[in-house]
Amino acid sequence: HRTTPEDIRMVMKGKSVLLMMEMLAASGYADSTLQHDLTFGFPIIGEAVCTGNFVPKEVPAQLTPIMLMATARTSQQSLADSMRTSAEPGIDAAVHAETMAEVERGWLVGPFSQAEVTRRLGKIWTAARRFGILQGGKLRCIDDYSEFQINAAFGSSEKIDCGGVDEILVAARSLIKALAKPDVVVELSSGSTLRGTRHEEWGFVRMRRLVGRLLDLKGAYKQLARRASQKWVTVIGVWNPALAATEFYEQPTLAFGQCGAVHGFNRAAKALRKIAVVAFKVVTTNFYDDYSQVEATTMGLSAQTTLEGLMELLGLSIADSERKRRAFAESFEPLGVVMDFTASELGVVAITNKPGRVEDVMADITACCQSRKLDPQTAASIRGRILYLEQQCMGRCGARATKALGVRARGSGTGWDIGPELTRVLAWLQHYFATVPHRAVSFGEAERPVVLPTDSAFEDGTATCGGRIIDGTRREMFGVTLPETITRSRLAGRGFKQCIGQVELIPMWICRELWPALLRRRRVLWFIDNDSARFALIGMYSPSQASTEILEAIATQELALQTLSWCARVASLANIGDGPSRLKFDEAAELGFVRICADSALDKCVSLFGTKCEHAYVCIYIGLGLWVLVFIKILVLSFPFYK
Repeated sequence: HRTTPEDIRMVMKGKSVLLMMEMLAASGYADSTLQHDLTFGFPIIGEAVCTGNFVPKEVPAQLTPIMLMATARTSQQSLADSMRTSAEPGIDAAVHAETMAEVERGWLVGPFSQAEVTRRLGKIWTAARRFGILQGGKLRCIDDYSEFQINAAFGSSEKIDCGGVDEILVAARSLIKALAKPDVVVELSSGSTLRGTRHEEWGFVRMRRLVGRLLDLKGAYKQLARRASQKWVTVIGVWNPALAATEFYEQPTLAFGQCGAVHGFNRAAKALRKIAVVAFKVVTTNFYDDYSQVEATTMGLSAQTTLEGLMELLGLSIADSERKRRAFAESFEPLGVVMDFTASELGVVAITNKPGRVEDVMADITACCQSRKLDPQTAASIRGRILYLEQQCMGRCGARATKALGVRARGSGTGWDIGPELTRVLAWLQHYFATVPHRAVSFGEAERPVVLPTDSAFEDGTATCGGRIIDGTRREMFGVTLPETITRSRLAGRGFKQCIGQVELIPMWICRELWPALLRRRRVLWFIDNDSARFALIGMYSPSQASTEILEAIATQELALQTLSWCARVASLANIGDGPSRLKFDEAAELGFVRICADSALDKCVSLFGTKCEHAYVCIYIGLGLWVLVFIKILVLSFPFYK
């Protein structure tokens, strides 16, 4: 401790590093340099150490520290000369006020002039620009460590892999399965199994209902220090609106905006989670500084006291405002979603987007529809938020919308007017988010997957399709001939000689119409031997308009049934859906499959995918008839002897 630099001691004051290391050792967690980095600060430039605790991924530094030093003096002057008043009124004053508050907390040292920083650090130092943005009405200060290539001088060999919402669901699933039966069986990732007997008090259903809460570290990155020897790359420039001048501050803490800070902080955050889970038996996940806890109702208070007590014991501050520090409840809000455990004793966990997030996106979409304009920046913003919102619903279904927004975000096209395709996409998004159901994930018996091999054939102008369903002991099959109206609608006016890719998609739609009760909220394994159809289903997108129409209908079914689909390839010779697709049922019948009538589903299929073609032909015939009448009239007027 005595050898720790003064600015690092100020940041790490009150934190029990040695105690944390003892806890980690007892928990079996290895990070050979974590104690050193907690004591002397985490690196901001250079190559990060490989800990073995994250997913391997090489991202080498683009610049060396020597190369960064070579541009230091130029970047100093460039930043000082380019700092100006923000276009947003009041932002500058708010950013400066927040900066001075960080000085009082010991997170920043300053203010200094450019010359004063040079006297303190020498001629070689590089600064980052600080600016402010409003997020949900709240100011967030951003330190841009990329502008002058500081982040480019950081490299790593690991990718930070935070589990997010899915990891919370895994924790909930483990508790639901463990408490569901008197004989408790828990399978560990190591392959070993824990067995025990559930206490008789847990037999009451109300005691097995789950609850959750969120613990948020206060200031997060600011609770850890940067490497003392790298203070020359951790200076920020802030505009002082009162003096109309640039001020500089030394930043001894990790900062939001540093690539090195992301790696350093998450090393410490993952270590804390390991201690909580292994040493203190707390069920928690972490996503950066957010620790989501899941417990049975009766264990809530104990779990909250334990995790908060651990943070206090190690000297870490938690967010303790009324809005942030909430008790366990059947519904809580981790990572921008609402997770509802009301039906957890039945093996169901519901997930929805926070209403405010959806309303913000809907407001932007409505504004674009009214103005008939969509610039690339707004398109990129809407697309990014939709990608997050959609994955908390059923995912994939909005692929066409995000593709179209991505094209506009890249600046493709002429002008920012909204054309027919974007008009359709924005209207679809408004309907989608207004009607999409919450995502309900079922565990227990519903985890057993339904197996659905399907296939189609298109030979001599005739299309047939079929499939089988395997759900436990239930085995059924269907096979139908697709009317010519459907095949013509996939071919007519599109310049296609073959439509097998589209025909392969149709049995997926028919299956959902035939067996909705079996598929609702279930995991479904689809086996397909056509790669174009499989790739289209995986991404729920196709460049072919003929396929897109079918995919949109399938997406609507997916939302209504909330199926969790996985599309796998099967070789044609091994595809057991081949027989029914060719209207050959004898072999399947011998294996216990019962043929069911698919006429009603086929009628719906024709009305959905075939009528457009008929309407098109009617329009063509009417158009040709009108042209013939016009031609005859011209002849009559041109040649009087016809009169």
